[in-house]
Amino acid sequence: MRSTGGFRNGVRTNALWGSGSGKRGNALWGRGGRGIALTALAIVTLALPLAAGAKSGRPGVSDPSYVTPGLLDKGAKNPGQKLHLIVQSAGGTSDAQKKVVGLGAQVRRQLNLIGAVAIDITAGKLVSLAKQPGLTITPDASVQLDGAPSSNQMWPYESGVAKLWSSATSTTPQGPTIAIVDSGIDAGRADFSNGSRVVGNVTMTSGTTPNSPGDGRGHGTFVAGIAAGSADGYAGASPNSGILSIDVMDDTGTARTSDVIAAC
Repeated sequence: MRSTGGFRNGVRTNALWGSGSGKRGNALWGRGGRGIALTALAIVTLALPLAAGAKSGRPGVSDPSYVTPGLLDKGAKNPGQKLHLIVQSAGGTSDAQKKVVGLGAQVRRQLNLIGAVAIDITAGKLVSLAKQPGLTITPDASVQLDGAPSSNQMWPYESGVAKLWSSATSTTPQGPTIAIVDSGIDAGRADFSNGSRVVGNVTMTSGTTPNSPGDGRGHGTFVAGIAAGSADGYAGASPNSGILSIDVMDDTGTARTSDVIAAC
């Protein structure tokens, strides 16, 4: 994710899933083993507009306050405008709140982790707030997704299951049938060849709570997709395997131990 506010500071053709480069890049798995965690972290990281990113060192308790460049000018031009700010104090959250309340600011949230408060205040009062010592005043800016994950299907080559996939030079061996002991399977999905690869559905739940036909929970379908799905760009480990659904979990995701043992 990125902030909208202003602040400083292998490639194999796969005959089953489509032709071309065969690359279906996966932002979660990446192109190498070490990229997995790093890329996943990058997807969910927020570039928060806080003081630590605004300058190398925060003001001390008695130091002049820091205000994001341009914020005072913006306030001077439109003093009646409501500003959404994060006010961080070297003296902690209570000190920050004490210094803003006297100016009639509305405190929306205490941010104890960083010793700050999120406030709404009219721009004309920003000058008075900035005269208080020991504060770091930054916009409470909006954040938005900087990009969305996409699937590049690189993980089969990293995990070693690519030998179960077709390529331009080899035909996929027929994979064994895989039994999914879970909450059932939504068998008619295109991911499972519209049901043609689902060789059986067995229900073995003995609980008293509701258990919908197929997959009333969704987890079994998810697991089956990882094991043997064949969706373009999101295929599983063995995309031509048969699938045997053994439903032991009810719609709440609960099963008896004896049901699982019996299924095995």
